[in-house]
Amino acid sequence: MAGRHRRTGTETEPPGELPAREWSSSQPYGSLFFAAAPTFEAGLPAATDDSRHSVVILRLRGRSDLGTTFMDVLQPLRRPLIALDSKLVIVSANDRIQEQLAVTGITDLIGDDNVYPGDDAFGATVRRAAADAHAWVEAQRPPAGPTAVTQAGRSRPHHPRAVRSPRSTGASPGA
Repeated sequence: MAGRHRRTGTETEPPGELPAREWSSSQPYGSLFFAAAPTFEAGLPAATDDSRHSVVILRLRGRSDLGTTFMDVLQPLRRPLIALDSKLVIVSANDRIQEQLAVTGITDLIGDDNVYPGDDAFGATVRRAAADAHAWVEAQRPPAGPTAVTQAGRSRPHHPRAVRSPRSTGASPGA
């Protein structure tokens, strides 16, 4: 399975773990039926405690049927993302796939706005989903301000570091 990662935008193997406040897209290759579904699942980035506010985009371009085994993989994939305030997005879903997602309850789990129907323009839908994922991730960032939140979730006052002038450090102004 190949994918694109927010930092590089190039096709690479998906990251082993889903980073916090990032998006990652994956496109499965080959069959998604029966025994291939667990292989697909194993190739996805793992959601860890550090994966908060992230997005996994599944690009299903060229698929006309996903099968029940693949749908069974999507159910447990979504659960840890929900717990981590993250989300799953499905891209290039044709009418048949949208129907399968609705019938199996996946659409209810991930929300209509996270299912992107395919488009005739090559790559347009996944680019739109990636832009939306980036905007969503950025909206999850804590506001900048005088209070910072520690990893334990406790607030602490923000103390800006003292700014030293070049004279006080001994450096020349043009250095």
